[in-house]
Amino acid sequence: MIHKRFEEIERADIEALLENETRESRTLEYKEKLPSRSRDDRKEFLADVSAFANAAGGDLLYGVREQRDAKGNATGIPAEIPGIETDNIDAELLRLTNMLRDNIEPRLYPLQIRAVDGFPKGPVILIRVGQSWNGPHMVTLNYRIYSRRGTQTYPLDVSELRSAFLLSERLSERLRRFRDERLARIIADETPVQLEPEARLVVHMVPVKAMQPDNDTDVYTLLNDHQARQLLRPMYLEGGWNPRYNFDGFVTYRESYPVSYLQLFSSGAMEWVADCGDIVRKGEEIIPYLPAELTAKELLGCLRTGKEVFSYLEIQPPYFLSVGLIGVRGYRLAMSGSSWLIRQYTVDRDTLVFPDIRIDDRDFEPTVVMRPILDTLWRAVGYSHCGYYDDDGTWIGPRLI
Repeated sequence: MIHKRFEEIERADIEALLENETRESRTLEYKEKLPSRSRDDRKEFLADVSAFANAAGGDLLYGVREQRDAKGNATGIPAEIPGIETDNIDAELLRLTNMLRDNIEPRLYPLQIRAVDGFPKGPVILIRVGQSWNGPHMVTLNYRIYSRRGTQTYPLDVSELRSAFLLSERLSERLRRFRDERLARIIADETPVQLEPEARLVVHMVPVKAMQPDNDTDVYTLLNDHQARQLLRPMYLEGGWNPRYNFDGFVTYRESYPVSYLQLFSSGAMEWVADCGDIVRKGEEIIPYLPAELTAKELLGCLRTGKEVFSYLEIQPPYFLSVGLIGVRGYRLAMSGSSWLIRQYTVDRDTLVFPDIRIDDRDFEPTVVMRPILDTLWRAVGYSHCGYYDDDGTWIGPRLI
């Protein structure tokens, strides 16, 4: 794989493969020509791409001619980069994209494809396939599942298929265990910052990669970049915040009320926790409530921050979003501009754990992703849906910065 952000790869990066005689590997493969429309060519193309997804991911480069040995066999070392000769590169990119979309199940993600110009006969087509966490992926033209061993694409046998499906199930279990363990620690006050004994908002964004035993995410590249480190702001930030390394990775925190922190785990997982409740007095009665507008803004802020951090660290989807509220029995939800509260119903339990949201697109829109959680929160206090969306699901709530 070319060790550079996909959108930043230039002609010089591809030419460096030729200059350095970079061999094909488990994550890199060269092809001289695009697949034709024949069934055999299409099967080979689909097998190559899905094999990368079912293994460790990788880059396929079309328009690279390999060196040959004395017997005429390809050596895996680039000999020349003529590019792809075509009259309509956009049509070819669309053809390849449609072929992958229509003939691999479940659909591949992440998958990126583009043309890099500047070669003698035409552009080089680069396909980057991310390691998939939604597999294994099957080629529906022949109902086979492929992976990579060294530089070779091969079909999985029965025992390998069983292992692949079990791995997918184990990842889901690890995600649930991580969330449940973290909630238990927060409830038990085992947190990096001492919180108040009141309502707490908890948000987790966990890339599936963080649950892999061989996860190689290096979060410290972000921490060593002073400007990028500013992304790690805790919730309810008004004024300054403090950063420090800790056993789990790195934490930023605010110690004045409302107390909050953001924990970046060394695995790449992120955890936001904050005191989130308030009270109002009506005569002798003390009524606890959650400020609706501020709660929605902070939840969306967490999503935006997670999106930027994962982009910086080049952590591909899927990501899992988990939201919980702790210590909220008897709380109401206060909407700015209302006479007092959105209905006089109260939350009927101490802990609310919202359904997990799976995010498959690295360019996701936070207001779209968060809608099911906000709708559920509104229902917890007797409302039919979150009032910050119109009937079409468009955000009409408070202005977001």
